Amino acid sequence: MFELGTTDCWWKAAKKYPLLSNQSYLLKPLGSAHIVNLIEQYKPARILEIGHGGFSFIFELFYDELEMWGLDDFLKDSSVESEDLVRIRQEYPKVKFIKGFMGDNNSGLPDNYFDLVYSVSVIEHVPDEKLENFFEETVRVTKPGGIVSHSFDVYFRQDTGKVFDAYENSGLEWLRPKETMNVFWEDRLGKFDKEFITDLYGRIVFENPMVVAETYMWQQERNERKTPMNWMTILTAAVKTK
Repeated sequence: MFELGTTDCWWKAAKKYPLLSNQSYLLKPLGSAHIVNLIEQYKPARILEIGHGGFSFIFELFYDELEMWGLDDFLKDSSVESEDLVRIRQEYPKVKFIKGFMGDNNSGLPDNYFDLVYSVSVIEHVPDEKLENFFEETVRVTKPGGIVSHSFDVYFRQDTGKVFDAYENSGLEWLRPKETMNVFWEDRLGKFDKEFITDLYGRIVFENPMVVAETYMWQQERNERKTPMNWMTILTAAVKTK
């Protein structure tokens, strides 16, 4: 799947897990709801979260149920402070934390091991030139038949081709048919009529505009901003074929 996140994805998980609702921001809870849905459908035993930062909805919700790993490190220009990474490692001692970034050939990550490898609101920070290595290592650590899923935050009409192509070039197979893809400004994904788009607009989860303005827009110099950042989320999921 490669589609805009909608209330259809978020609603069921948020009703079951109130932690995913009543948040001042919306895209991370939406992406996490997507991962919750995958966990409940595919019942993974071993999961790896890439770029967990200072808090993970998934660690909190499934801490006593799954074998959990986390991969992250301090980055100078990141909004995550080194103290946040220290704190989360103390709060979740049963999670096996690996220091580093996906795509850097982390020796601590075993081959063909994880049933689910995912990230939430992370991949938009991966430079285009590093996407190939990012997906290459993701495939390496995912077991055959395992699921790879990333939610990544975009602005309206952002070109999503780099991430889409990285999935396809890695050899992963989409979890749902391409006909389900609803990123309506991407002509290569399909032709979308007015009725389809009108219906979709009523269900898209948009980020809280105050959060966009106050939290995310620092990521670009003011004179370079052409549009607000991180306005909606694209949900993805693919399988490593056996």
